[in-house]
Amino acid sequence: MFRHRPSVLVIATAALMGAAPPVLDGPVPSRLAGRAFQDELQKTVPAAVWRNAELREVFRQFADDRRVAILLDRRLNPNRELSIEIAGKPVIEAVRELAHEVDAAVSVVGNTLYVGPPETAARLRTLVELRSGEFRRLTLELSRERRLELARSATVHWNDLETPRDIVGRITDRYGLEVENRDLIPHDLWASAVLPDADLREALTLVLAQFDFTFELHSDGRSMKIVPIPERVFVEKTYRPRRESAAEALARWPRELPGLEVARDGSGLAVRGTVEQHERLEELLGLRRTPPPARGAAEPLPVRKRTFTIKQRATPAALIATLEASGIQIEYDRDELAAAGIDLSKPIDLDVEGADADEFFRAWCAPLGLDYEIDGLRVRLVPKK
Repeated sequence: MFRHRPSVLVIATAALMGAAPPVLDGPVPSRLAGRAFQDELQKTVPAAVWRNAELREVFRQFADDRRVAILLDRRLNPNRELSIEIAGKPVIEAVRELAHEVDAAVSVVGNTLYVGPPETAARLRTLVELRSGEFRRLTLELSRERRLELARSATVHWNDLETPRDIVGRITDRYGLEVENRDLIPHDLWASAVLPDADLREALTLVLAQFDFTFELHSDGRSMKIVPIPERVFVEKTYRPRRESAAEALARWPRELPGLEVARDGSGLAVRGTVEQHERLEELLGLRRTPPPARGAAEPLPVRKRTFTIKQRATPAALIATLEASGIQIEYDRDELAAAGIDLSKPIDLDVEGADADEFFRAWCAPLGLDYEIDGLRVRLVPKK
């Protein structure tokens, strides 16, 4: 059965909403999964308007209307008020724009839209992929039955005021796993959420990453431990350059995809990067087709047609992750910036509201000794001359 969607998705005001009482025994929300979920992300949002609406309620109403699972990171302020209008954009871009309003970023993990700090969002899919590699290596010694048990998916749901320690316990109990140090998870009370058709890797990653933790499965396939997320997370793959020499690729690939690490590996090139960086490299090399936008889906707004509001102390690297999550492509040469003494890990203070593109980029580039060039969705950062 299809629900009629009005031309205006929702209009909410603080006065009308009030504080919703906690739901302690609610039903599992209906959320899309698989192909239906992916298709929904590309459908156009006709119009959405919020006025002085709290963050948690905005995303809850949006998730209910589109039937997509949205998980808000515990570190976001759920009571922060939003006033925003969105129209003519795909669902995924609308969620990214909402996240941008609260200095957050979005990552699609399985059938869930995670919204949280840009540094965490940028690492989630890579953490899931790393756990997948470990599973493939470790489960070779396990029985076929145990391998199937660890690979199955199920919907994970919790209600308001449940603790993350109990949520992790419920997930691991389902897979018959003992956690040797579950007490590492701090006490907290969470709002309700659902992870549709999530496997063990996805569910645990989405919960534990909110405390900067991940996990390691022991070789017996029956126990695991919680460990800190490494400072650098990456997947390594080897590629053979096509239509260019290894030396040309060695110079071009990191320039085209900042943050990518490339080194010679015999007749090929060993590349270290996030899952998203590998996907973009494969598109660049013609190894992966960029899916066409859904009919009626709007392209991301060019940089010069956007306005920016950011009031926080942040590192340029974190800011770049936020901008890239909104569809802006930031390009720079790491060696060139390093030679000019420019440090992208040094925090800067930003206080801009409703700024146009030039005002915004001047505000954060000038203190670093950077200049910028804007071309459509691309922004090239260069040392100021």
